[in-house]
Order: sequence, then structure tokens, then C-alpha cells
Amino acid sequence: MARPMNPLPATDGENSLLVDFASALRALRSRAGAPTLAEMAQRSGV
Repeated sequence: MARPMNPLPATDGENSLLVDFASALRALRSRAGAPTLAEMAQRSGV
């Protein structure tokens, strides 16, 4: 079983863009059906 994702840090002025990007990627993964990392690698050809 996979480990759960760590919570994203609170945003401050310095890292808010990065945290927003990470949050958007998590939302996208959720909308895609929450594939495993192995499934995403297989789909991408990595």
C-alpha cells in the first residue's frame, strides 16, 4: 500500500507559487481518478 501524501506547507510570500502549483497537481491527479505513481509513469512512457 502506498504512503499517504504529506500535507502541503502553509503558504507565505516566498513559496506560495510552488505550493499553489503542487495543490493544482494534486487536484488534477484526483480528477484523473487518483492513479498510482506507477500508473502515471506507464501512461507517460517514463
